[in-house]
Amino acid sequence: MGLPGAATIEPMSQAVSVLDKQASLLILDNFEQLVKGGAEILHQLLDRVPTLRALVTSRQLLGLEGEREQAVPSLPTPNGVDTPERLSLFESVQLFVDRAQSSRPDFRVTNKNAAAVAEICDRLEGLPLAIELAAARANVLTPAQILAHLSRRFEFLVSRKRGVAERQRTLMAAVDWSYKLLTQPLQRFFCRLSVFRGGWTAGAAEAVCEEPLALDYLALLLECSLIQSVGTEQGIRFRMLETLREFGDLQLSEEQRLLLGRSHATMYLALAEDAEPYLWRDESLTWHDRLDAEYENLQTAFTWAECNDAATGLRLFGALGLYIYDRAHGFASWERMRQMLASCSNPGPERAKALWAAGVFADDWTFQRERFEESLVIYRALGRTEEVAKLLLYLGTHHGEQMQHDLAAPCIDEALSIYRTLGDNRGIALALSRQGTARQVMGAPNDARRLHTKSLELLREVGDLWGIANTLHELGYLAKVRGDFAEARRCYEEALEISRKLRHRRWLPPTLANFAASLVDVEEYDAADRAFEGALAACSEINDINWRAQTLELYGFAACKQGDVARSRPRFSEALTIRFERDPGSYPTVRIFLGFAWIGAESKQFERAVRLLAGHDSLHTSTGVPRPPHLQGHYDMLLRHCRAAVGEEDWLRCWKEGQAMPLETMVAYALEEYNEW
Repeated sequence: MGLPGAATIEPMSQAVSVLDKQASLLILDNFEQLVKGGAEILHQLLDRVPTLRALVTSRQLLGLEGEREQAVPSLPTPNGVDTPERLSLFESVQLFVDRAQSSRPDFRVTNKNAAAVAEICDRLEGLPLAIELAAARANVLTPAQILAHLSRRFEFLVSRKRGVAERQRTLMAAVDWSYKLLTQPLQRFFCRLSVFRGGWTAGAAEAVCEEPLALDYLALLLECSLIQSVGTEQGIRFRMLETLREFGDLQLSEEQRLLLGRSHATMYLALAEDAEPYLWRDESLTWHDRLDAEYENLQTAFTWAECNDAATGLRLFGALGLYIYDRAHGFASWERMRQMLASCSNPGPERAKALWAAGVFADDWTFQRERFEESLVIYRALGRTEEVAKLLLYLGTHHGEQMQHDLAAPCIDEALSIYRTLGDNRGIALALSRQGTARQVMGAPNDARRLHTKSLELLREVGDLWGIANTLHELGYLAKVRGDFAEARRCYEEALEISRKLRHRRWLPPTLANFAASLVDVEEYDAADRAFEGALAACSEINDINWRAQTLELYGFAACKQGDVARSRPRFSEALTIRFERDPGSYPTVRIFLGFAWIGAESKQFERAVRLLAGHDSLHTSTGVPRPPHLQGHYDMLLRHCRAAVGEEDWLRCWKEGQAMPLETMVAYALEEYNEW
């Protein structure tokens, strides 16, 4: 303050006498290093000088009366934005560019490096010091190369400039500065929190870190700005920046990591097993929300178990089977699941449930069938009747989807018998619905409607919303087949409402796609297009390739009905490519040739259309599946139209040529470029 020392007056009184003469602002920077003794000095000044105000920057709250916290957040990050123009709007990118240009003046964000720049700022979570240190490397590395080094961020982010304070010379030093201000017990607790991913609750911190003072310690870490809190509908959750989490993890020994990982996995296994019975009941939304909030922790627990305790991993995967099916695609790879199942071969209930979950999750028909069959064998040997019925139902559904009705029927019939013995109305309803679907495919729509209607009654009685939506979906299709488009639309609308209410991601694509098709039936084409696009977006969100193909096929037929060949052909082409790669020779693959025949007829390429119709007919017959009534109508119409257009002699020649084509040849023929026709 520029005051001379006075032996007869204490420094505090000197400062008070000067500050008290006018309203004053006292600015104190980096005060966290002085909080222990300095806060009391500041308190005395503020108490003795009523007109004094203080502006303090600190990584730790002072704990003084009248203190008002103004959090300084990290800089906003692009979070996936990757065009130069849009990136320039983010302060984190502006800082990166400014500091990069100080070491390399010609640095610019371009279309080529934009994605890497965006990811650097995202990975560094908008931390100014980290971004400055990374950008300083722009004189020797491209953004992509800088990004590759961030896996070793504490070794890589180092300043070589002179005159920089030691605590700002490296990212490690900056974090270590705050860490060393903590007491030893608080340091230990902070490091243990690094086991969590995606946040945690106070209860989780107390249990996993085995710390009875967790609540007090969390409050202290909040005051030190080393963790953050956010309010949710489920309560307060805490989180830690990834940079701080990595620092905390580096302070742990391998033994400590192993013990923390076990404690963490045990807790999240308990959560998964608590949630399991409720995932398809009315309470499912609450439990899905809890699992969504803990998704990263659940995946971390699974990864730990995969390396350290396969039995725990199988239990976790089995408990989360339905959740993973609907929400969490990418939770585990096929190869990881195979390895875990191989490493824990004990034929107990944990393995049986994990096999079932792997089958539900499977995208490979053979893998799915084998998992269901092995699970069924184990459950039979264990005498677990209810689980046997469930597996029979899943196995029967699998065979039905493969049009293997001679294998599907016994499975579903046995499941229905077991459920009736158990008095399980939900199980009875689901089995009746599966029977209805089988009857529907085999060309008995009246039987199918009766079975689905009875199933719907039971499901409404037990309040199974997921089952109701699924059965309404089937009844909507049957209404469409018999030409009752108003009823079909009502069924699909209710099913869609339930799917959205339950936020079932897996069922949204088929429901939206069939709802769109019902809008086409009543010529509401604009609304149908919006619903089809919504279905495709929903397929992309969960990477559902099968329903993407189905949606594209329906979308293609919708365009055909409007005479729009240009829009229908790319949809059929992508759908056929997907089907042929994944399931050649199946009924869905063969069905798409009818769409290409329609395009040929609309384009007046009648001989081509006849060959495609003939190939469709020949291959369709080999599947043994009756042609659905609405497709039979399209087939008959195209047959009459093309036969009249080419004449009897050319029709017979083209028909024989089409019927003689092997499947691979027919696929190539259908996919030939339109301008070559």
